[in-house]
Amino acid sequence: MKNLIISVCLIAGLSGCSSLNVSPTSNLQSEVICIVTNTYANADFTAVFLNEIRSNGYKAKFIDEGQESECVITTTYFAAYNGAIYGKYLSQARLKVFKNNIKIGQAEYRTSKANLFKYGAQGTIASMVDELFPQI
Repeated sequence: MKNLIISVCLIAGLSGCSSLNVSPTSNLQSEVICIVTNTYANADFTAVFLNEIRSNGYKAKFIDEGQESECVITTTYFAAYNGAIYGKYLSQARLKVFKNNIKIGQAEYRTSKANLFKYGAQGTIASMVDELFPQI
């Protein structure tokens, strides 16, 4: 019995948690997505984000902050990475989608340090994009 309790506690502690909360979009009515440039974001995240939007059939272009009125659909993004010894991993990400400057969708991802499956962000980013930008 003692070994069972220790095993359960060990598994619970090592498994960690990840969460993906999404308020999906619908009826975007545009094939062009304007991405507001985030100069602080990791270049790998930005590249995967762009590629995932394009793989869902949209045309995507980067715009500077303040140019949102030039586009019907705009998106902003934030990504934070942690880790050093065992490699960097995506610890937080947030995507927001706006239609005519009104927020119509959002996806937010968080993971804990204890999550053993936290490495490899492409699948996480793809899931977020798929919820916000359905295939056309």
